[in-house]
Amino acid sequence: MILLKNIAVYQPAFSGINDVLVGGEKIVAIEKSIDISSLKNLNITVIDGTGKRLIPGLIDGHAHIAGAGGEGGPATRTPEMQLSHMIDGGITSIVGCLGTDGFTRSLQSVLMKVKGLKQEGVSAFMYTGAYQVPTPTMMGDVAKDIAAQISGGSRQVFGVMVESHLVDGAQKFTPGKDDVTKLAYGQSITDACIGWDDSEGVLQVLSDAVKARRSR
Repeated sequence: MILLKNIAVYQPAFSGINDVLVGGEKIVAIEKSIDISSLKNLNITVIDGTGKRLIPGLIDGHAHIAGAGGEGGPATRTPEMQLSHMIDGGITSIVGCLGTDGFTRSLQSVLMKVKGLKQEGVSAFMYTGAYQVPTPTMMGDVAKDIAAQISGGSRQVFGVMVESHLVDGAQKFTPGKDDVTKLAYGQSITDACIGWDDSEGVLQVLSDAVKARRSR
């Protein structure tokens, strides 16, 4: 066990100068003063936290864990991130993704890095996709990528945002400049969307995956 004495505790708001007892990788107690005289039979390491801060682990929601860079040429590429880089920055949860380079780097390498970080004891997740169009996927289809995780029993996928419209694609429209009567009915004037038929297919794939997970 570890006892942190006189440390500034943030959870995440500042809650004062406290003692914090940690045991079994969990916080056992947070008190103004913790007396361990009655716990002599336990092996407790005492650390003076005077002048230090104790904060929750940070979440990095966008990190190129398998390496990044390349926009400025091959010499700007960066190497794979190491666990020590996370810990030094106070990060305990991370979401990995590809960057501008979706050709010489792969989603598979990001996935293996995520699995490696999990084995090292931190929380790690990943986004699929990249800058390239069509977007790179694990199985050749974004919906099938997500469905494979869900049907495999994953509880880490809790929602999907699908940009859908009656007609796929998008059309340019500037209010006060373009003629509204020339707009195609049912097609987005902002982000490109998938059409109605594809939307039905995506929802069916995801629905089947949820049913498969529930039957496990």
